[in-house]
Amino acid sequence: MFIHIVPSLFHLMANKCHLESITIPELDFKIEGEALSTGRPHPNKNIWVGMKKGRKAINGLLLKTDKHLSSFTADYQWNIENLGMIKHHVTTYVEDDEFDMVSQDIMLNGGFDGWKSRVHSAYENLAPVRIQPKMESFLNKPGKDTHDVWKEYSWGDFLLSREESLLLHTIQSERLNTECSMFRRLPSTDQAIII
Repeated sequence: MFIHIVPSLFHLMANKCHLESITIPELDFKIEGEALSTGRPHPNKNIWVGMKKGRKAINGLLLKTDKHLSSFTADYQWNIENLGMIKHHVTTYVEDDEFDMVSQDIMLNGGFDGWKSRVHSAYENLAPVRIQPKMESFLNKPGKDTHDVWKEYSWGDFLLSREESLLLHTIQSERLNTECSMFRRLPSTDQAIII
């Protein structure tokens, strides 16, 4: 099974940021420090994405395991210069085992280039940006119904931690090979980290 994780941070401030670690307890997987890099593979340069070190700006990391998981938890720790560590906790529920991959990139789960949409029905009529798990450093809309923890400053609210859940159907790993220009920054199966 391929697992495409996308640690992402929406960061509007000038402070530098870096992904410090990724932990997936169900796979006994941890990658940290110098093994990771942070880049901006999207046209919106306020979106920072964690990736394996030594690569061009790629959208996330691809893992390969013999285990077939019905759920897994990814813990991402980001370091924001002069503000410290922030934590993003994403629990992903895998709803089937029809294909060989799950991806936290919601656009990759959609229908494109002849591929049928595999976006979960719970997200029907929602824009991908509303579904995509992401951490934010500057919280502009704190809400009572979230699991967000933030610290208030005179300049605004700084998000310290966020917990999210994501429902995914499996997809075909061949989607990573698409010629569609919006997916040119995806990891390839030969770049997968074997667990």
